[in-house]
Amino acid sequence: KQWYQRRVAITAGSYDGALSGSADDDTSVVTCDSGYVVSYCEVKTGGLGSTSDGAWVSTSGDACTAVNAGGGDGVIAHATCSLNSNSADGLPFYNYQQDSGTSASLDCPAGYSPHLCTVHSPWLQNLDGNTNFNDVGVASDSSRCEIDECDNWCRLSLICTRDDGAADDGELSYDGALSGSADDDTSVVTCDSGYVVSYCEVKTGGLGSTSDGAWVSTSGDACTA
Repeated sequence: KQWYQRRVAITAGSYDGALSGSADDDTSVVTCDSGYVVSYCEVKTGGLGSTSDGAWVSTSGDACTAVNAGGGDGVIAHATCSLNSNSADGLPFYNYQQDSGTSASLDCPAGYSPHLCTVHSPWLQNLDGNTNFNDVGVASDSSRCEIDECDNWCRLSLICTRDDGAADDGELSYDGALSGSADDDTSVVTCDSGYVVSYCEVKTGGLGSTSDGAWVSTSGDACTA
């Protein structure tokens, strides 16, 4: 019997933070659960350069923060949390960069490509009319994660993704122990807690002759040949 198990990402998905207060620099934050990281971040309520100071992602990758501007009515952070996994070569699939100053620019390290760039500055004049970033604080071209001529400082956050392909999504393949040779003897693999069967078969074949087939439990945690 051969089967695959996949982690049930019950905390992965898109989330909105609570509406921030209306004071200058009040924040709305989405923090991903343990084992998950931010793969998208924005100021859902928009208003970059007028009612919002933008958004930023923590360098640990676990939080997306949207910031209210003076005169704003409050902002809402919107983020996608994804499984914090490794790419096929064993390195982290997501990489997080941050820079701040009167001029700021970010590039991904070797082997990574830009995925998302966000901007934040407490001084609205740094953001108003900036054509590189849209109304929700996200760069229209993540490969141009840069800003110049800021009063005091601007902060950029860059999410990079590994070039070698899709993230390891937690899928694992196992063989059960060889069953006995008596009629109706079974070989079973039971998934660990937090995993479910996504593929199940009689690895030794012989359906209708040397095998009665295979079945998956209704709870999804076991494959039996």
